[in-house]
Amino acid sequence: MVYFIEKNSIILTSCGEGIFIKKILKIKNLSILIPVLNEASILEALFFELQKITLPYELIFIDGGSTDKTKEILEQHQYSVINSDKGRSIQMNLGAQNAQGEFLLFLHADIRFPNNINEKLNELLEDEIPFANFKLVFDKKHWFLQLNAVFTYSTLSPFQFGDQGLWLSKSLFNRVGAYDENMFLIEDQDIIRRVNKYEKLYKIDAALVVSARKYDKHGVFKLQFVYYYIYFLYRLGVGQKSLLKQLNNCLKIEG
Repeated sequence: MVYFIEKNSIILTSCGEGIFIKKILKIKNLSILIPVLNEASILEALFFELQKITLPYELIFIDGGSTDKTKEILEQHQYSVINSDKGRSIQMNLGAQNAQGEFLLFLHADIRFPNNINEKLNELLEDEIPFANFKLVFDKKHWFLQLNAVFTYSTLSPFQFGDQGLWLSKSLFNRVGAYDENMFLIEDQDIIRRVNKYEKLYKIDAALVVSARKYDKHGVFKLQFVYYYIYFLYRLGVGQKSLLKQLNNCLKIEG
C-alpha cells in the first residue's frame, strides 16, 4: 500500500494480482467560528476546551469591537482574529466569508465540550452531515434550567438556538443567504428556520455545557420568561428594534 498526499485528499494505491487500485479519500475541512465581544474573563477557559479537539480544524475569532483585553489575549495566543462591526450576525457572516472549511461550526465563547467531542465531530465529517446542532445542558443545577434544556433534545422542538452550536456545510450556508445582518436578536433561530426548508436538522447525540452566567446576573425565572416573551413577540412579527428595546427595558440594560 502506498500513500500520496495531495491538496485536500489522501490517495491510497495498491497493486495485487495484476489489479491496480486507486482510492481517493477526501479530507473534509472544518472551520470553527467564534464571535466575541468583551470576553477576556472567559477566554482561558475557552482555550482549555479547544485543546480537547484533536482533529485538524481552522479556528477563527471574530471580534465585534471589544474594549477589554479580548483581542490582546487572542493575539498573544496567536489565534486568528478578524475585526468586525458589532453584531453577531455581522460577525458570523464575516467569519464564514473568510473560512476555508467545507463545514462550519458556529460556537459561543462560554461553552464546554462533551467528553466525546472528537468522536462526534468525526461522525459529522465522515457522514457529510450538512445541518446539525447539539443538545445542551447548563452548568448550573437548577430544575427550571434543566427542564428548559430538555426542549433542545428533539429536532421537532421550536427552541433551537445558537448556544447549542450550529453546524452547517458552507455550501448550504451560502445557499440560504447566510445570517440576516438586520437581526440583532434571534438570528440563529432565523437561519435555522430557513435552512429547515432545504435540509432536516440532525441532532447530535451529545450536549454542550452552556454557561448560566446571564441567569446568575438577572435571575433564572426572570431571564427565561423574558426570553419567552421576546420569542413570542418575534413570532408575532415584531421588528428587531422594538424587540431589542423590549429586551433592554425588561432587563434594565442601557443602550
